[in-house]
Amino acid sequence: MARKGSDVVEILTIESPEKEDLITVLRQYPNAKNFLLAPPGKAVPSGERLLIQKRATATITKVDGPPTLDNPLLIIGMGAEDDTPPSLNQDIEELQTRLKALGYYQGEIDANFGFNTDLAVKAFQAKEFGESEADGKVGRKTWDKLWGKDRPETTITASSSPAIRGKNYLKLNKTSKKDEFGCFVLKMEYFKDGNLKDSMSVCSGTRGAQFFKTGPNSVPKSFQPLPEGKWRIENIKWAGGPQHKDDYSGKFVFPDPGVGPVSTPLTYVSPGFTRRSAIEIHIDWNRRPKSPGTAGCVGLYNIADYQRFVRWLRETDPRDFYVDWGLGTCPKP
Repeated sequence: MARKGSDVVEILTIESPEKEDLITVLRQYPNAKNFLLAPPGKAVPSGERLLIQKRATATITKVDGPPTLDNPLLIIGMGAEDDTPPSLNQDIEELQTRLKALGYYQGEIDANFGFNTDLAVKAFQAKEFGESEADGKVGRKTWDKLWGKDRPETTITASSSPAIRGKNYLKLNKTSKKDEFGCFVLKMEYFKDGNLKDSMSVCSGTRGAQFFKTGPNSVPKSFQPLPEGKWRIENIKWAGGPQHKDDYSGKFVFPDPGVGPVSTPLTYVSPGFTRRSAIEIHIDWNRRPKSPGTAGCVGLYNIADYQRFVRWLRETDPRDFYVDWGLGTCPKP
């Protein structure tokens, strides 16, 4: 049983005798301090029931014309929402159907990448790639293996150019430092031609709500930092319109006067989707002890930093913005 305080939130019935299945289940609870086994004859309390059955897995045979993976990465928490893109629902249904055919998944085909789908994926990965690669994330490698397609190894010769040569982009990382208000300091980096050229400290999220999430797991109006993933940098917006370009004396009235004189919108790209919206890069104009941080946007600390950020954009027009919280879902540049 899984408890939160005195409440039973999940009840696991494990019928599989396989050690690997037990290990996979226990890994779902990294913060659990101990596990209790119900004694024989004890009444089962009410709560969500999860059944882990013995799997009779089938041998993978190559499938001609397998379905394509339309989304770069499938992870737990995706799907089963009203606003989920149809292509994502289809990918998850194809995944569940294939895992069920191979004997790894016993649940419903519901386009919901939940606990049981995650367990099935990890069991498949552990068998095919080894325990070290059983992370539950379905990318191209796992997808191809499900249908018996082995991806050829890419050989890089000494004369090959680096994969990111000529790439101009920005990247956002988390640091272990906190500012004077108790908010985590984040590091925004500018890469020109694939090489780090400049960086600055920024903020995102509010004190007490700086929980770093993936796209599907990030909740609107949570005041958490923007979720991990790839974003697109849109055109700069100036308070008062384009005629006020480079005017840092203005101030947006809507949506929030705390945005300041200039803002650069961000649009979420991948993996999957996020319900977070209205994410922008602006000056943390509300910066004071009572309300430090942002509601999820990227906040620069002062006008001088924003002027430097604008110079980055004008120098190479980078459009890719990679937010990497170390959760393993951020695409590589």
